[in-house]
Amino acid sequence: MEIYDLLRDNKEKKYCFLDFETCNLCLNECHNLPWQLSMISVKGSERREFNYYIKWPGGMKVSQGAAIITRFNPGIIEERGMHPEFVLDELDRELNTADIIGGHNLLGFDTYMAQSFYRKCGRKPYNIVPKVLDTFPIAKAIKLSIPFNKETDDFAAWQYRLYHKIQRGLKCSLGALGKEYGIEHDYENLHDAINDLNLNIKLWDKLKWQINL
Repeated sequence: MEIYDLLRDNKEKKYCFLDFETCNLCLNECHNLPWQLSMISVKGSERREFNYYIKWPGGMKVSQGAAIITRFNPGIIEERGMHPEFVLDELDRELNTADIIGGHNLLGFDTYMAQSFYRKCGRKPYNIVPKVLDTFPIAKAIKLSIPFNKETDDFAAWQYRLYHKIQRGLKCSLGALGKEYGIEHDYENLHDAINDLNLNIKLWDKLKWQINL
């Protein structure tokens, strides 16, 4: 799927920005589970937000340190948590109907978490990668002046190459980029998935004018 002719001014394509909050940073469902999934669906002027807490049968083991970093609150899970199958159905619908799946560090984390979520529920994972637009490698490309060439580059492979490109002093975290671009936002509550996504979309609105995609 070619998405590089969809960006900037095209109002007909549907974006689904997504973010997971999880028990830890492990990329395998044997040792990690998502406890929050947020999505923001955007098509032209239409916008819908989805924010789900996930209540796994048998509960979740989250260390005190991880809970502080990820803002895990067992009380919220108990009060507002939904069954994983219901949340997965919501995710599956949005992924299947989206033209572009956006996020920050999708290729390094959330794509794995989405696949783990499907497998944990006994279902075949949805392949997100062909639709991915990851603002983490895109921000790197802008900072390092590495253009995307639609004649020779595969968009997903180009993003993967940038994701793995390491350069000392290069600050491309979501919070750091938001502050660098002067974006007004609630930075005190980062690591809440829906809050992160709202910053992510504001960031994309800045980045998309700085690179030819």
